[in-house]
Amino acid sequence: MIRNLRLFIGKRYNAFTWLLYEYKLLINHLGSSDREKTKEKIKANLIIESHVIEKGLSFRDVKVGFRENKIIDLLDTLNNYFLRFSDRDFCTYILIPIKKYIDFNLKKGHKNSEIIEKFEKLTSVIKPDFSMEEGGVISTTRKEIHEKALIDFEGFVNLRFSIRDFSDEPVNFDLIRQAIKIAMKTPSACNRQPWRVHLIKSKEHIINILDYQTGARQFKQQIGCVILVTSTYNSFFGGEFHQPYVNGGLYAMTLIYALHSMGFGTIPLNMGFPYKKLKRLSEFAEVSEDEVPILLIGIGNIPDQLNVAYSSRFNFQEITKEY
Repeated sequence: MIRNLRLFIGKRYNAFTWLLYEYKLLINHLGSSDREKTKEKIKANLIIESHVIEKGLSFRDVKVGFRENKIIDLLDTLNNYFLRFSDRDFCTYILIPIKKYIDFNLKKGHKNSEIIEKFEKLTSVIKPDFSMEEGGVISTTRKEIHEKALIDFEGFVNLRFSIRDFSDEPVNFDLIRQAIKIAMKTPSACNRQPWRVHLIKSKEHIINILDYQTGARQFKQQIGCVILVTSTYNSFFGGEFHQPYVNGGLYAMTLIYALHSMGFGTIPLNMGFPYKKLKRLSEFAEVSEDEVPILLIGIGNIPDQLNVAYSSRFNFQEITKEY
């Protein structure tokens, strides 16, 4: 009787603490009134609006002069952002698609003097570097895409395992950084790229953080480094309260595949912790209040011979509905 009562109370207490945690996150970071309050919220809003330009320029039939009022508002917001934060690199990131927008319209014989005036005034102050014009749209072909994309992806995926037996060879951190860079191509909501990467390299810190997780206790000494993937709430608004997890999960999976392509062994370690334990881990890893821990990834080199867990998969037809 007492045991049942403790279970009854414990389940409800745990549910309450998680709901309170989520409630605080929603109030502090997702309120619709926060769009103009914090640097990260303003950045997210600017990214959303600039990505609208990129999407608009990618359609088959692009409308000349589309969303001109929004472009004017975007330039005004960007100007105010620069005055507050002097963030030249980020402002350049936003100005590139605007430049592509202006160039497109001029080629079509359409000129909006107000947009051009605001753009030139802003660029004269910011002095952006347009030499690396990554943004807007690029032209490609089906042949070009297929030449890189048509690989044996089934074989690639089928030979990625969760590794629990790593070699003693030190990991190459330059290759790990390259994998992190590759994973930046992960799609995200309106290109907001809300993920953050905590690369933990020292053996002491690796052991400490894995002691929190406990899923790697038998082989934690073999792991070469650990990555904690997080996602930021301040990149989202209002009803987007699940998006940090969705976008962070997408990035984590792309990163695992990128590491696999570099020849590393990886093991994803879940973060389904009680609230207090998750908070302690966040404090230890210096995770900001805005970040949600998504996944730990243990990384190491694969030995010449090893055993791996070979888990069967459900029949895909069992989880698929066709309409």
